Amino acid sequence: MDPGVSHCYIDSNFAKHLGLPIHHAGCMTVSTAGTKHPPTDQYEVWLKAHIRGIIGNYAKITGWFTLFDLKCTYDLIVEKKWYSTTRHLVD
Repeated sequence: MDPGVSHCYIDSNFAKHLGLPIHHAGCMTVSTAGTKHPPTDQYEVWLKAHIRGIIGNYAKITGWFTLFDLKCTYDLIVEKKWYSTTRHLVD
């Protein structure tokens, strides 16, 4: 989770591994850690899921996730809006 990110992202390979239907979302410029990537066609998947927290609770992370090569470092990155609207205890 990244409390500073403006959108939800899913690793491209992870989304394909899950067999999620991919939707074309137009052209987008993505900036990561101060690096502005060139505009490219972007794709999204609708993900309806829950993640298990550190105390056994579950938090819903349902919504559109933009496909991005997260270099197998993360499967998902959840946007900052989620933090402000969802009661959570996750790690």
